[in-house]
Amino acid sequence: MSISLYVHFPFCTNKCHYCDFYKEVHDKPTEAKFYQFLAVELELAIEKISDRTISTIFIGGGTPSLTNLDLFEKFIQQVKQNFTLAPNLEFSLECNPESINLEVLSRLKEIGVTRPTYGLQSFNEKTLKVLGRDHNVHQSQQAIYFTNALGYKTYGVDLIFGVPNQSSKMFSYDVEQLIDLDPPHISFYQLIFEKNTELYERYLNKQIFPLNDDLILAMYKSGCEKFKNAGYVRYEICSFAKPYHECRHNISYWDGSDYLGLGSSAHSFIDNVRFYNSSSLSDYFTALNKRELPRKIDESGIEERIAEAIMLGLRTEWGVNKKKFFKRFEKDVLKYLDENQVERLQQSGHLIVDDEKIKLTDEGFFVIDEVIRLLVK
Repeated sequence: MSISLYVHFPFCTNKCHYCDFYKEVHDKPTEAKFYQFLAVELELAIEKISDRTISTIFIGGGTPSLTNLDLFEKFIQQVKQNFTLAPNLEFSLECNPESINLEVLSRLKEIGVTRPTYGLQSFNEKTLKVLGRDHNVHQSQQAIYFTNALGYKTYGVDLIFGVPNQSSKMFSYDVEQLIDLDPPHISFYQLIFEKNTELYERYLNKQIFPLNDDLILAMYKSGCEKFKNAGYVRYEICSFAKPYHECRHNISYWDGSDYLGLGSSAHSFIDNVRFYNSSSLSDYFTALNKRELPRKIDESGIEERIAEAIMLGLRTEWGVNKKKFFKRFEKDVLKYLDENQVERLQQSGHLIVDDEKIKLTDEGFFVIDEVIRLLVK
């Protein structure tokens, strides 16, 4: 039986203006302590799952490309000693362009990383400053050049749209520059003003303003069309890939497969039980120092988990598979949808329902939030 592994590396040199993920300022002594306790967590966590085969690994953060590569390699060796790795293992690691060079990328490949992902976000220097990114456009282009030069067979690139003061022309330039780089995978995200971020504070103080909804929708439609014409297939609302370059790790989340999360603030889902680690690094260290797992059980009820499974499924091109849903929950998915809205959304061309699945059409994807609001009880 397979399982995916997620490791949260919580360190960054700074916090981007739109980011609400848990992060700590990077320093070498704390990083060394983190790896010390990460090894303890792995040792404690594998007691009941060491017979599993790891199908995907994803190192997220934070900025994992800042990591001490000797400590990182030692941890990966521990993973290999305790698990069987699938022959076609997908091993992703998030990178920031400013912390990547040929030496780092070469070493990561030697350690086993098969799929670096890059938070390029934009090819406009002013947009990068609005987002609080530390890199520049040249560093982005250089990172992709190095990745190709070293022979990585797959990698991913992130692009953000809907940034304050971003015009249609600026957006089109970003998309065209990205397509010119020809990455195997694109993650295409709308900027969200999350609470407890610098962007949100500036919004509250009326220093910046979100773009209007019509312009954001036009950007998304335009991006989808341009990616399609360039040979990319949308397989999830924000995810586009060349054939056979889909991110299998993310698909495991959307399909309800088991995954183990390690590191502060990481989440896990094993044997139909979800749990999460403390987001405080000091609490994480304290628990593991006592050889206790720093986790709590997610107390969400079955109704909440069903609603989440439907929403995640509808975000994908394949939708919600009726048989898989029944196998997972022993319930008919249609009983959790508004019958009148199912009929109306089919007639309006936003929804497809057949014997196998429930999925959105292209028009449905363009108004996905409204469709889900109407559809899910």
